[in-house]
Amino acid sequence: MDHGHEIRRQALELRKLVCEENSLDVESLHPSDEFARLALEHLNLTPVPEHPDSANLHGSFAVLEDDIVFYSIDLESGFRDYCIAHEAGHRILHVFEAVCGRDEIEDIDSDQESGSPKRRVIGYGAKEKRERDANLFALELLLPCAALRRAFIEERLSAFEISERTGMPVAYVKRQLARAVLIPGTGTETGDGRQETGDGKQETGDGRQETGDERRGSGSGGA
Repeated sequence: MDHGHEIRRQALELRKLVCEENSLDVESLHPSDEFARLALEHLNLTPVPEHPDSANLHGSFAVLEDDIVFYSIDLESGFRDYCIAHEAGHRILHVFEAVCGRDEIEDIDSDQESGSPKRRVIGYGAKEKRERDANLFALELLLPCAALRRAFIEERLSAFEISERTGMPVAYVKRQLARAVLIPGTGTETGDGRQETGDGKQETGDGRQETGDERRGSGSGGA
C-alpha cells in the first residue's frame, strides 16, 4: 500500500464513521459544509471563525490549535470547508506541531512510500509533506473518489453539477474527478471496506461480485 493510498484510506474511515453516526449514505456525495461540520463534531473539534488579521490565524486560512479549528471569515464557503477538512486531516494523521525542528524538516527517510523515486531521493520538508497529506485527506473526505466516479459515470453529472451538489469549488471537483476516473486503481474504494470493479460491481470480500441493484436490495449501501 503506497503512502497516498493510506491517506485516502484513513479519510474514508473517518467518512464512514461520520456517516454511520448521522444516518448518511456513505456511497453518496454530501454538502461539504454539513460534512465538514459533522467531521469536526466526531473529532471533538470546535470551529471558530476569525477575522483574517487575527493573531490566532498566524496569517493562514485556517489553524488547528488544541481542540479548536480557527478559520478566516473571508473564505468562500466551499474553500472554507476544504480548509476545515484539511485541519481535521492534521488531527487524524499527525502529532500536530506549529513549529518543526531542523531534524524533522531534513528527515527525508520518513516518506519512503510517497511520490516518485526521484522525489524520494531529493526529498522535501516534513512540514510540506504534512501539508500534502492533509490536502489529500481533505479531498478524499469531502469528495471521495468512489462517490465521484459513480456520480460522473452512473448519474452522468458534470463537474459543475457535482460542484453545485456538494458546494465544493469546481476546480477541486475537476482535480479529484480526474484522479477518480483516469488513474488506475483509484475510485474503487467504497468506504465500507469493499473494492469496486471496473464494471460497476463490487467485490464483497468472499470473492463474489455484487451489482448496484443487489447492494440496494441487501441494504448494504446505507449507513
